[in-house]
This record gives sequence, C-alpha cells and structure tokens, in this order.
Amino acid sequence: MTFISGFELSELEPGEDNAYLRQLPIVKSLLGAGRIDFTSSVTFLVGENGAGKSTLVEALAVGMRFNPAGGTRNSLFSSADTVSELHYWLRIFRSRNPRDGYFLRAEAMNKVFSYYDAPGFYDPRFGPRMHTMSHGESSLHLLKNRFHANGLYLLDEPESGLSPDSQIVAAARIADLARRGAQFIIATHSPIILAVPGAEILEIRDGALTRVSYEETSLVEATREFIDDPLGTAAYLCEADPIPED
Repeated sequence: MTFISGFELSELEPGEDNAYLRQLPIVKSLLGAGRIDFTSSVTFLVGENGAGKSTLVEALAVGMRFNPAGGTRNSLFSSADTVSELHYWLRIFRSRNPRDGYFLRAEAMNKVFSYYDAPGFYDPRFGPRMHTMSHGESSLHLLKNRFHANGLYLLDEPESGLSPDSQIVAAARIADLARRGAQFIIATHSPIILAVPGAEILEIRDGALTRVSYEETSLVEATREFIDDPLGTAAYLCEADPIPED
C-alpha cells in the first residue's frame, strides 16, 4: 500500500517565471498525460541530467509539506536555495497519511545535518552527531536510524557519497522498510540502488515518462556496456588507442 497513490500535472500558467519549467522533459511529458499512478511501494525516477527528476521529487515533497531544503516535515530551518514552482500545479492523490517521513536531497544534506547537530536539537538517542561521520556514513546512519516502517521517503540521488558496497546496504534497507509499510519515491543514477526487488521504474525517455523494466533502462544499458569493455570504452571516449590486453 502507498501513501501517495499518484499525481497529475495541470497546465502551467503562462509567464516568464515558468519558462524554464516548460523546457524540462519531465514537464513536457506530464502536460496532458493525465494521472500517473504509483503501483509499488518503491518507485524510481531515472533519466539523463536535466530531465527534471529532482524537480519532480522536490515538487512532490513540497506538496506533502516537507521542508523544501530537506529533512522531515518538522524541520524548520530555511534555505536560500531556489525552490521550483512546479508544486503549485501538481495535484497529489493520497491514499493515507504517513506516520513518519523524510525528504533527502543530496546537494542540501550538509545543511540538514548541521540542523540536526545544532545545540538544543541534537538527540543522542539517534547516535553520534552527523558531522562526526563521513558523507557516506551519515547517509547510511540516516537510513538505518531515522527511517522507519509506515513512513514516506522522497530521496533525490541517495547514492551520493556511498561506495558500491554501501549502495547495496542502502538498497537492502530500502527494500526491508518497503516490505514493512514504507513508501519510497527515488530519483537516482545508481544501477545498484535501482535493483530493489519489485520496484516500479519510470524513465524519462523520448519525451515521455515510461514504465520500464530494470534491464530496459538506459542507465543499466550504459553501465553494462561500460563494464563489458571498460578500457576500450574509456579509450574510445578519450579518443585514444585501446590498451592492449596481456
């Protein structure tokens, strides 16, 4: 069962402030597309840089009353970062209300962790201060200690700072929480985190938001192509002669 069962995008009002939104592939694909349903407790958004994945995740988070800068719905700090206006035209369909939740955005994690570490807010029951750990360690700590069953979690590139082994741990934690009632909506470039069993994958491709299988994603295809011949691929991209094999 999901907390957000779907969403739809209404026509944006004309104006220069919305010009950049209209150019985003995700917005172009959603205008006139009708309702998009979430059919799994874990939904991934994938696509090239600039496709609008992060903008959509942010709009869903703001529409669910999370702090635009990240954190929980009770996080009160502000950020100077610009917030997209997409949430004004996004209608979110809810099936129930979450008991807990979190909006994680990779580029703002340092600000969120500073907020949690601040005097008067830091709670030792949650473990060490976030800034005493590395970026990757703090991300895993967040997943393990602040994410719970029956929660709604919107994550923008959660793989940031995580080694491949740590990404496997993160994917396992996401899968476990989803089995116990949590819902995740995740924008990612990681083929490891993308491999959560039973997840729904929406790819921004050829001007449309398309449901695809893991194997069909451009992300996995590109990763597999590189792994099959990493030195040759790198040499080709660098316009150098391939390194001969022994």
